[in-house]
Amino acid sequence: MPGNKNSGRKRLPIAEKKLRGTYDVTRDKERDEVETNLLPTAIPENTIINPPEIITDEYVISAYKNHVNWLTHYNQLHQIDIAELDELFITLQQLRNVTRKRLEMESGDITGNLDDYYRLTQIEVKLRKQFVDMGKDFMMTPTVRSKLTIEQLTADKMAAEKKEREANVIEDLFS
Repeated sequence: MPGNKNSGRKRLPIAEKKLRGTYDVTRDKERDEVETNLLPTAIPENTIINPPEIITDEYVISAYKNHVNWLTHYNQLHQIDIAELDELFITLQQLRNVTRKRLEMESGDITGNLDDYYRLTQIEVKLRKQFVDMGKDFMMTPTVRSKLTIEQLTADKMAAEKKEREANVIEDLFS
């Protein structure tokens, strides 16, 4: 069906073309400028981003820092995402607090407080769903992480091969 925008091959991102060595200025210059100027730049790796002060749970603080390091390593964190990332980990802290209270109730006699127990269970389910839904945007699900890892490993391999080819060319020049 001619003219169907969904037909044909998907275009390679300009960054991947540059890694493969197939980037052609005459063909791709305009798209490169658009991608460079319109896409937000990722926060550089090893940038220290502290969790919000409201987060006091040591486990959540550690998870926040580890996840920020992971996202910045793969160039997946942008300044505009920080507020939502903070919300994600605040939700995790709330979930852990509610779960802790529910478990405390379970360790005792819950028959006297069935209404409270039921409310805590409902809140816990809602917080867990909210955390999982928000977490998908930040590579928190195994499916998304595996896809990103495969893409990144391929890009890393291609970059290493390109660097090796360039080094071989330089060695051949001086040999």
